[in-house]
Amino acid sequence: MASPVDLAIVGAGVIGTALARELQLRGMRCLLIDGGAPGHGTSFGNAGHIAIEQLSPLSQPGAWREAPALLLGRGAASLRWPDAATVLPWAMKFLRSCRKAQYEINDRAFHALQASTGTDWSALAAACPRVAALTQFLGHDEIFESAAARDKAHAALLAQRADGVNWRDLSATELGGLRAVAPRAIAGVRYLDSGYVKTPLGIVEALYADFLSKGGRFLTAQVRSIAPHDDAFVLNSDGAPIHAQRVVVAAGARSARLLSPLGLRAPLIAERGYHLSFSRHLPGLLRPLLLRERSAVLTPMQFGFRCTSFVEFAAPGSAPTPSKWRTLKRHLQESGIFLPTDEPRLWMGERPTLPDYMPAIGASRAHPGLFYAIGHQHLGLTLSPTTARVLADLIASDKRASFLDALDLRRFG
Repeated sequence: MASPVDLAIVGAGVIGTALARELQLRGMRCLLIDGGAPGHGTSFGNAGHIAIEQLSPLSQPGAWREAPALLLGRGAASLRWPDAATVLPWAMKFLRSCRKAQYEINDRAFHALQASTGTDWSALAAACPRVAALTQFLGHDEIFESAAARDKAHAALLAQRADGVNWRDLSATELGGLRAVAPRAIAGVRYLDSGYVKTPLGIVEALYADFLSKGGRFLTAQVRSIAPHDDAFVLNSDGAPIHAQRVVVAAGARSARLLSPLGLRAPLIAERGYHLSFSRHLPGLLRPLLLRERSAVLTPMQFGFRCTSFVEFAAPGSAPTPSKWRTLKRHLQESGIFLPTDEPRLWMGERPTLPDYMPAIGASRAHPGLFYAIGHQHLGLTLSPTTARVLADLIASDKRASFLDALDLRRFG
């Protein structure tokens, strides 16, 4: 490109595309860049759950108790041992972030970040009819297949209620209806404020279409590096160099390699999720359903339903672990959900996760004009409208939300 673009956004997942649209609404000329089609990376395989109820980061005091199951691969979370050289240093940082004093700082910031999620989704749906058509706020259900599991969850449920999360026990009628989906359910709760989308890819495509309709541009290119040049930036890619006055990095688990040469340390890991997508609909599945003992989420989709599960810590770009899909299939068979005629589509994606389970949203101090929105782990879809608004405030108006100090990458040195 002969003349610099006003602002280039590297990464066309749900975060980057939502931000591009938001900045376009504020009169900025944006170029959205990705090596593939918008929404076809990690955002494609999202569970579709808008998790308003998740008010605290997962790096909590006592999390070290899960280490044995993690190391042995016996729980919902595991690590990919060939990637231990990447995973174990990250795990040590995770444990440090679980210390009580640090957790309390993070928890306050996370609450502040999540406080406007419902409002931001409502505003997005009101402004973008295609998003509204794909979004439902009907809450979500969580079922237990044993009394022991229900009793074990009781204290955590009460703590959530004390934290402001709205839930109630399922009635006998509601539980009976859910047994059409999960015959082994013996008890359950309904979270009242959460939502879901009927297709995560459709949400990104709706945001992208709105962005293009307002003059936005998209470039298919794999950005290899970003370098400061004459008070601007040069983005080196597999095509011609791209010149931009300002740059936002929102490239998921691979953002670290773009930011590191610019002095921004982002200890991201690929916290991988696996899913099975079915082309049939499940009668009675009206909202997302969490099978607690199996750590599996079922979500109704336009095309049928999707089941997601597992957390696997690995280096970005590592090969999938086929046994994860087999285990997920077995869980669905045991729950009475998987049919002999089912031929689900398999998928694995790399959630970009930082050691403290907090996103990183902010700006470089050393290179004015360089911004980032990374590390949203499980909550990329949930936090996309809020992240877009908060970062657009910073970029377009120099308006800085108070909680951004806790989300600055300087926390990693």
